[in-house]
Amino acid sequence: MLVFLCRSSWLTIVGVLFAGIISGLSSAALVALINATLSNTLDTRILPWLFGGLAIAVLSSGFLSHYLLNRLSAKTVYDLRVQISRLILVAPYPYLQKLGKSALLAHLTEDITAIANASQLLPVVCINFAVVAGCMVYLSWLSWHLALVLGGVILFGVLSSNLFREWPKSAALKAREEYDVLSSGFRALTEGIRELKVHRQRSDAFMAQSLTASAEAYRRYSFRNALAFLLVNQWAQFLYYVVIGAILYVFPVWQTIDQSVIRGYALVFLFMMSPLTIITNSLGVFSRANVSLQKVR
Repeated sequence: MLVFLCRSSWLTIVGVLFAGIISGLSSAALVALINATLSNTLDTRILPWLFGGLAIAVLSSGFLSHYLLNRLSAKTVYDLRVQISRLILVAPYPYLQKLGKSALLAHLTEDITAIANASQLLPVVCINFAVVAGCMVYLSWLSWHLALVLGGVILFGVLSSNLFREWPKSAALKAREEYDVLSSGFRALTEGIRELKVHRQRSDAFMAQSLTASAEAYRRYSFRNALAFLLVNQWAQFLYYVVIGAILYVFPVWQTIDQSVIRGYALVFLFMMSPLTIITNSLGVFSRANVSLQKVR
């Protein structure tokens, strides 16, 4: 997905990534500043200035990242529609007949929408990934022993989630294939509405054997895809709470740790839960976008 967007405008993507990283790191620094304020470890005279500067950095860089990518997303959708339309015009007519009008229409609607949705999520993912990275750096500064354990848990969560990636990918591919069949049924319904109204038995057979069956298959595969990513997200949420419980109740027993460090870890990791959840929730959107890219190509 990122490679595809870079082909559209690599300079804009670089700007988006840079602004997103700045926003994410500033957010992590803001959390570190709040923790330092609560712990009374910094000069109180400079705290308001640091807080205001970081808040401005977070807001301005986040706005710039979203602005650039919204512009790129609109341009990408425009380019895709024009390019696919031109390809349809120059393609051999027998090939177009074999492909079908419904599949062509699906490329111009469903696939382009899925790609646009994923492209709009890119700055959000960049910002939250930078937040997680910045928080990990700060946690390492607080206690590198705990940071190693935390990094190991995150790595375990990523690797274990990858074990289930084929299930949602397969469901997304089948759902996309079934969407072509469903689009063909909608086209048959609209073009043959007069004949279907005249022949009641043919109308009932069309609904039962074609349209309803296709809609049910599309619903089933889409639900499997959503369920697979839901299970991955719940597994990640479970690991989050395991880590917080370990920080509060296991690590203090395992070795002597300053309470300010424990407090800092709990505060920062609670803040990290939202970015990590957003990253895992975006996997389903990017999966559907990759399937659509394969169909368009």
